[in-house]
Amino acid sequence: MKAILILFNQAYYNDIIDLMDQMLLRGFTYWKNVITNINHIGKFNYGDSVGSGRIGVIYTVVEKRKVDRFVDRLCQIDNRPEQFSLQTYVLDIEKMI
Repeated sequence: MKAILILFNQAYYNDIIDLMDQMLLRGFTYWKNVITNINHIGKFNYGDSVGSGRIGVIYTVVEKRKVDRFVDRLCQIDNRPEQFSLQTYVLDIEKMI
């Protein structure tokens, strides 16, 4: 099992949930309106007229055999590399109860 943390532009929420449904990935935690200053070009953004500075975050646990396909499909959703739109972190789960 792997833990996957997805930080994303909230406009992608439905795309990510649809992908999880298609891949039969069940169970996640979603945080809405997370305030961030993440930006690929080094400009801090806490919310202004250009960007909200707010993102969505999904935390889920995925079977190891599905991780690569899931991350590849998430990359296809991320079609605006010049802006912060989606970041994915895959973490090992050492123990789970």
